[in-house]
Amino acid sequence: MTRKLRDRGRSRHAVRTSATVVVLAVSLAAAVSAGAATSRTLAPSACTPAGKSVFIRKQAATVYCGPARATVRLGGRTMTFNGGTCVWTSSSFKVQLGTIFLFRNFARERGFEIRAAGYPVARALIQVYWDGNYYEAGTLHATARPNASQTGGTFTGKTGRNGTGPSISGTIACS
Repeated sequence: MTRKLRDRGRSRHAVRTSATVVVLAVSLAAAVSAGAATSRTLAPSACTPAGKSVFIRKQAATVYCGPARATVRLGGRTMTFNGGTCVWTSSSFKVQLGTIFLFRNFARERGFEIRAAGYPVARALIQVYWDGNYYEAGTLHATARPNASQTGGTFTGKTGRNGTGPSISGTIACS
């Protein structure tokens, strides 16, 4: 076989190099497909109220999952958030949905967070991350009203510095 290839102008070295390249390509393809099959069979990490810490575009963030959801009306827009957690105590609650960044200036992913203390009307910190924009309603300018069964509630407030931005309101459901 080598002789026939040499007759076509290819040296023994060229034949070995071609064979080596083919073997490496087949080995690489097998390794990649084995790795892909392994990653598909791994179980996803459990959904916890603390969320999952990740890095997105080299920025620290927490991704939340679970049955919680919220409908937020901000100015003239209505936004829906799904996949999050609710944590309740006797006098406070927090709802976290989607992706929340450690530093708000990296808010390219969608996320919603509300932290409230007090009952039946709670002072609330409301944060919304929506398509690269960040909105916050501070505790002096926002309230939340949890329902008696601790499965959801409503919130209202004004965003921006000193509550001078657009109005924010909406509902949350924890199951």
